[in-house]
Amino acid sequence: FDEIEKEMQKAAINQKYEEAANLRDKIQAIENIKKYISEERFRGEINRQICEAVVSELKYRLSVANISKRNEEKAKETLNKLFEGIDYDAIKMEQMTKFECILETKAYKDVLRVFNCKSLSSSTGHFF
Repeated sequence: FDEIEKEMQKAAINQKYEEAANLRDKIQAIENIKKYISEERFRGEINRQICEAVVSELKYRLSVANISKRNEEKAKETLNKLFEGIDYDAIKMEQMTKFECILETKAYKDVLRVFNCKSLSSSTGHFF
C-alpha cells in the first residue's frame, strides 16, 4: 500500500513540475513577444507611425476648425488664420518626442497604446 502511495505522490510531483515548466515556457514566450513588439516591430515602424500620428493630428485640427460662414471674405480670413496656427514641424516634434519616449522606456502597455498596427497579433504567432 505504501508503494502505491509513493508512486501516486511521485506522479503528482511530476505533474506539478511539468505544469511549472509549461508556465515558465509561456511566461518566456510572452516576454519574447513583448521584446519583439517593442524592440523590433515598433522601432522598425516608428517613422511611419510618427507620420500617421502627425497626419491624424492635422486632420483632427482641420475637422474641428470653426470657419466663418458669414461671407466669402470672412471664410477666407478664418481659414488663413487656421493655417497660420497649424505648425507642421511643431506637431511632428511633439509626436516624435511622444513615440521616442515610449520606445526608450520600453513600457509595453504604452507601446500597445500608440502602436497602430492591425496585423500585430498575427505576426506574433510564431512565439507559441
